[in-house]
Amino acid sequence: MVAASSSYTAASPGLVAKYEAANFTVDGPEDAFVRKTGNNPRFTSEGSLLIMRGTYGTDRRPLTASVTAETPAHADRIVMPVKGEPCVDLPPKDSFGRWPHFRVSIDGTDVISTFATWKRWHKVGARVDLPAGRHTISVTYDNDFRSEGVCDRNLRVDYVALYDVGAGPDPVPYPQTTWAPVGTSPLSDSLAAALVTHQPEDRPENTEANNYRPSDAELSAFFGSQDPNGVTPVEYNRLARYVTGRPGLSNPSTDDLIQWAAHKWGIPEDLVRAQMVIESWWRQSTLGDRATVPPSWYDQYPPQARIAGTSDVYQSMGISQIKWTPDN
Repeated sequence: MVAASSSYTAASPGLVAKYEAANFTVDGPEDAFVRKTGNNPRFTSEGSLLIMRGTYGTDRRPLTASVTAETPAHADRIVMPVKGEPCVDLPPKDSFGRWPHFRVSIDGTDVISTFATWKRWHKVGARVDLPAGRHTISVTYDNDFRSEGVCDRNLRVDYVALYDVGAGPDPVPYPQTTWAPVGTSPLSDSLAAALVTHQPEDRPENTEANNYRPSDAELSAFFGSQDPNGVTPVEYNRLARYVTGRPGLSNPSTDDLIQWAAHKWGIPEDLVRAQMVIESWWRQSTLGDRATVPPSWYDQYPPQARIAGTSDVYQSMGISQIKWTPDN
């Protein structure tokens, strides 16, 4: 057990307590973790962090770091900045995932279970209902893997903070990790945008497509279009009326748009990320489903989908490979 610092501060509204990960008690061999100090405090709290290297290749259980301390007041949010170092485990696999996976528990109950999917600091969080008093907060890194001379999967933890914000704004936007209940209306574009945590661009070639916004005329043409039976998009699917193509994000990265879609439609964002990998490897320029079409159809496809000198077109375009034919 360590004497962890906890305080209220005007600079962090609602902050109840903050515990530096470098001070946590670690259940594991000395070579399985590093307490790092002397960092630039602009990048890590108080210039310290805990590097959880893990216990891969040993018979020990997953590495756990914990703190037991008195929480001075009720808390309804928990926030933890983390950074991941990925390492791919090729078949036959004896670990899961590419990025470090971890669980955060309070008094033995898991409140967070997710991956640290960025090489830069980002915050994860959850809603809790924690009364004042003595509590144990634990972080367990449970999918360690290393390939000698190739890569080493590690988890870096800055601190754990507890907040009591009540009905006020959350200290960080939370990722979309669950499905919205059946019948739930999609979020507005602006509300979904407010829930996005900006991430750097992994596909710089997507920049132009990511910033494209349909004109009023294009949206009018979309909503006024009819299939061969005279049915409009909204008549076919009432949710189409929520489609605008205008997320309200400034210079969004590809992952920003994925987050936005996940929040708007209530779909787990990691599922959307994975599906976009399957469809296009996150490349907006991807073309698929080549087909020979009648001459009357050919000119209805955008120029980039037409294959010159043939009657062929690509019927699926973009990061999610939406398929379109004139008769659908």
